[in-house]
Amino acid sequence: MRKSDRKKWMRQPYICFVSGERPNQLDSEWQFEENIVLEHETEGIIVLDILKDGRIGGIEFVNQIPES
Repeated sequence: MRKSDRKKWMRQPYICFVSGERPNQLDSEWQFEENIVLEHETEGIIVLDILKDGRIGGIEFVNQIPES
């Protein structure tokens, strides 16, 4: 995350570090491998999208998702 161009942290449900355009297609940067689910005392459930090359594609803060 230190190499990320993002310098300002804003509370939002999902933060994407890799383009999700055409996921898992041959020429797509987003090649999904697995999710890692974390439970944090104050932030709640956090889901890391791990890509096949080991990068974090995105982070989802489940408790920040608005209820419909």
